[in-house]
Amino acid sequence: MKNKFEHLKLPNEKEIKKLWEDCLFVFDTNILLNLYRYSDKTKNDFLNILKSIQDRIWIPYQVGFEYHNNRIDLIEGQVAKYDNFLKNIKSALSKAKSEITAKKSHPYIDIKLIDKISKIIDKESVKILKEKIKVEKLIKNDLIELKLNSLFENNVGEQFSDKVLKEILIEGEYRYNNKIPPGYEDLKNKSSIRKYGDLIIWFEMIEKSKLIKKPILFVTDDLKEDWWKTSNKKKIPRSELIQEFFQKSDQKYFMYHSDEFMTLSEKYLNQNINPKSIEEAKDIRYDLKKLNDNINATKEFMYHEIYNQIRYLIEHNPLKLKQTISNLNTILPDSDREMLLSFLEKNYKNDLTDDNFEKDDYDEDDSKVTSIE
Repeated sequence: MKNKFEHLKLPNEKEIKKLWEDCLFVFDTNILLNLYRYSDKTKNDFLNILKSIQDRIWIPYQVGFEYHNNRIDLIEGQVAKYDNFLKNIKSALSKAKSEITAKKSHPYIDIKLIDKISKIIDKESVKILKEKIKVEKLIKNDLIELKLNSLFENNVGEQFSDKVLKEILIEGEYRYNNKIPPGYEDLKNKSSIRKYGDLIIWFEMIEKSKLIKKPILFVTDDLKEDWWKTSNKKKIPRSELIQEFFQKSDQKYFMYHSDEFMTLSEKYLNQNINPKSIEEAKDIRYDLKKLNDNINATKEFMYHEIYNQIRYLIEHNPLKLKQTISNLNTILPDSDREMLLSFLEKNYKNDLTDDNFEKDDYDEDDSKVTSIE
């Protein structure tokens, strides 16, 4: 029994050291995109690590595609944060000043103090706007992209053929429905082929490991349960992933978050990393998780409300049902329409697959509706 499951044991210190000496370092899309969220110091510390192991780094083709597909949106989002910050802080100050002025006086706050604060904000706003302009320039003159292009110039996987991709999508549907990792968590918040991105990355890593006959150390800031399990309050790779990787490549697989990778690079790669850089990488990872959790909770609430509307119309006013579906087609983007259908299928299948809700086109005579397409 020991020999059959030896590869599932968590590596000891000696094995980890050997893994870092022998492995190919593979990086997820979120690792590349987080470079745009880091301060200059943290960003440079991370890029210096990559440079020191440039002959041992690699990204799947899918990672490169996702990076380029999301890069501009991320930069524009960062620019918007500067505008929103200045707008919010000036709005709050203006409101405070109006309240004090309306009362003519305040027992604790003098209007002159507000004016002093306003002058400080105006002065600091100049610095903030300079940072904003610096980020905006990345759209046309992206130094991060140039650096990554140089580092990964000959270290990117080849795109799978259409035939292989089709096979992955077919297998992916089975795996996701049966919660076989990785990637099935994306079934509820991504659409079409995008929901299979993690699975494509996974299969690319396996094929690469088979080709070069080396273990893989995957660096990702993904926190979802289809990659990790929690043991003693610490996240460790899913044993199913380690098992499948070993069975298909005869090589070992392990994974770390960005801050863990930076910490261990000091020990195993002789890197000198600022502790604040490691802490910042960790903070950003958790901040993004909170943001994604909030977005997903908001969408789920919206889907519940849409279900309630559909259910009500089926029961009370079926003639308006067709118009409601038409309105949803107009309001919801393609991705949200697909996710809504997936949500309804998962949560209300029994309600919406009976005589009142079938996969036929809407018919005013029998009050049926299919999908929101």
